[in-house]
Amino acid sequence: RGTSTFDEAQARLAARNLLLDGGFNANSTSREAWIAVLSGLKSSQFNGETGLEGPFVRSTNQPNGSTDATDYTKANAWLGFRNLTPAQIATLADSIVQQIKTRGPAVSFGDFVNRRLILSSDAGAAAGVSGRLQAAIDASGVNSTLAATVKSNSATVADQLTKPKELTSTPTGGYLDIAHLAPNSLEGMAGLLTQGDLLQALAPVLTARSDTFRIRTYGEVINPVTQSQTGRAWCEAIVQRLPDYVNATADNASVTVDTLTDTGNKTLGRRFQVISFRWLNPDDI
Repeated sequence: RGTSTFDEAQARLAARNLLLDGGFNANSTSREAWIAVLSGLKSSQFNGETGLEGPFVRSTNQPNGSTDATDYTKANAWLGFRNLTPAQIATLADSIVQQIKTRGPAVSFGDFVNRRLILSSDAGAAAGVSGRLQAAIDASGVNSTLAATVKSNSATVADQLTKPKELTSTPTGGYLDIAHLAPNSLEGMAGLLTQGDLLQALAPVLTARSDTFRIRTYGEVINPVTQSQTGRAWCEAIVQRLPDYVNATADNASVTVDTLTDTGNKTLGRRFQVISFRWLNPDDI
């Protein structure tokens, strides 16, 4: 709902007019869901190449294809794009889920993508090196095949300048701080998958929050005398957030939170409605 008239203020008031249709919550810890999302471009075509399983194209202007894109001696590694196999997609999905579980939910999409501004001495310092997606890529080993095709030795700064394509180790000397250098000199090559490649394909559907939630809860009854369990139950509700406030007659949906007049709206915010409800069996959990 809303109008088609442009108003700069509307960009800050999306909640009053919009619901998300088909968005994928980036905080999901479902391995199967991440496999499905990462496989979203399966069977697509690019530059006439068909049969692609997991293409991640850095730009729409990549002139080459994906064959041998993990061999730095081939043109496709520099001018083509990366095409992940189903096994690599599954491994990457596992790694993404692990990063989300380790770091916890992202409070915004920027928080999901970017590294945290923390000291290397802080707890969870790894979050200060890269965001969840890049950390997952690094941990998954999907770029290890490419790294194995190049020479790895103890590189100096001079080596990096004269023969960068032959080296994968971090150069030593000549730097004020080498704590966060790229792991090898092939960073940025088209055949080396980065979080930017993933976001090029996934950003339009990713969101750090959802309008529709699946909520599950559990309850049990304990005998106060014997302390034994006498009953238990599970239930599931699908709940959806609406643009309207809880008391829609008191405050219009266009009212910002800091100008609400109704006490209930100030406390509870926008309205939620139960879309469905069901009791669960132990096998459903």
